[in-house]
Amino acid sequence: MVRDFFVKRYDRSHVLILLVTALAIGTYLIATTVLISKDGVIYIQNARDFSSRPIDIIKGIAFPFGYPFLIFLAHKFKMLFGEGSTVFTWIYTAQSVTLICRIVTLILLYYIGKSLVESRRSFWAVLILIILPYPAEFGSDALRDWPHAMFLAVGFLLLIVGVRKDRYWMFGPAGLVSG
Repeated sequence: MVRDFFVKRYDRSHVLILLVTALAIGTYLIATTVLISKDGVIYIQNARDFSSRPIDIIKGIAFPFGYPFLIFLAHKFKMLFGEGSTVFTWIYTAQSVTLICRIVTLILLYYIGKSLVESRRSFWAVLILIILPYPAEFGSDALRDWPHAMFLAVGFLLLIVGVRKDRYWMFGPAGLVSG
């Protein structure tokens, strides 16, 4: 079963430690970030313009529309709870989307590493990746690096599961998710 591939007794504790560590570091970096990157301003502007002119944003040549669309969806979800639409809510939404994508990517990388090596080595490798300063900084800024890595990791994990479990139909979704 595919479930046997993912859930083992010790995997829960490994994933929980990785999740708590990445969330603590990411939340601290978001709280102490004074200035977001220049690209982040462009992504947030594209996300703000997504409701009024979505075709122009999708056809945009400079940047793909995926990350601004994720920011737009997260901001719409946040607006359900009565938050006002200010510059700071857009910035925190973009940073939160990146942090969530980083956490999902790190968990996926743990399972990819577990399938290639053993779970203990995969745990230490991902923990080191969590603590490294540049990936942590990029995971708390309004940048598209971690969302792109998340979709690539999902595609790669689908390929691994498809080969290991003789489910070759998973290659199609892997290509779609990675693309």
